[in-house]
Amino acid sequence: MFWDWSAPDMIRERPNLYENYVNELAKILIEKFESAEEKNLLKVWNKVHELSMYAVLQDVSLIGIINYEVALVNGEDSFVVHKVNSFLPSSAAYKNHLQNTIDYLNTKGVEHTIEEKDSGSVFSF
Repeated sequence: MFWDWSAPDMIRERPNLYENYVNELAKILIEKFESAEEKNLLKVWNKVHELSMYAVLQDVSLIGIINYEVALVNGEDSFVVHKVNSFLPSSAAYKNHLQNTIDYLNTKGVEHTIEEKDSGSVFSF
């Protein structure tokens, strides 16, 4: 299969590739930083698996969705879905990422607001 970067988030196309990568990375990190981190790395792998399956089942990109999950991990209450990205040439793609993110937050029961800025949409939750 040839990738022309028109689909910037290819996790839904190849979830096993991403899951295997995270699994191998987790093994290296566990070895390097002792088994005390194993539970945290397992949580990360489980989240990657969950997001991969969501992308496959819903046939969506994870742009925006991953931003939300990272904000959660960092203890933040907002995140941005950026408008400008060299791999996102159209406003239609940006609107799809926004809608996918809104749908994901709704499935999680997350109340949120959206503020439009020049750089993108700021989601607060």
